[in-house]
Formats: sequence, structure tokens, C-alpha cells
Amino acid sequence: MTEARLSRSVQDALRQHGAFVFKVHGSEYMIAGLPDLIVCYQGQFFGLELKLPGNKTSPRQEYIGEKIQLAGGQWAIVHSVAEALSIVLPDFPAERPSHIRQ
Repeated sequence: MTEARLSRSVQDALRQHGAFVFKVHGSEYMIAGLPDLIVCYQGQFFGLELKLPGNKTSPRQEYIGEKIQLAGGQWAIVHSVAEALSIVLPDFPAERPSHIRQ
């Protein structure tokens, strides 16, 4: 699976559950390190950084994640659709991953 396919799958799944979600497309006009997906669900803000197994976040992505957390949002590294759903949906049956950052 590619990161682009993971992104589309996560977006589709979250939208099916009523979340507002959009993909951040980086450019010279955007802040470097923004999460791949911005999600709002039931009044909560989530920044989801999508990574395929073995890929790591950059220091800048970690920095932006910390800023999101300090502002009261949630930031997480996501490797699958199930993981994204378990982070955003409070009643999703999967366990919340240990690396979620709240």
C-alpha cells in the first residue's frame, strides 16, 4: 500500500462516520511539518500523520505535533485505517495505539 492510498482510505472511513477531514497538500505557502490529515469530530481537533511501516516522522513534524498538543488538539502517527478510527472515534472497538499523543 502507498501512503496516498492509505490517505484516501483513512479519509473515506472517517467521513463515513461523520468526521470532517481534509488532506494537507504541502507547498511553499504552507507551514512545514503539518500533519497529513486534519480532522474534526464531535468538537475535537486531530492532526494525523500517516506513515507506512518503517517510515519515521521528521523533527519538524514532531515539533508541529507538540504545538498541536499544547493548543489542546490531538496528534498521532497512523499506520492503518483501523488505527485512525480508534484514535478519532471514541467508541471504535479497536485499542488505542500506544503512540497516540494527547
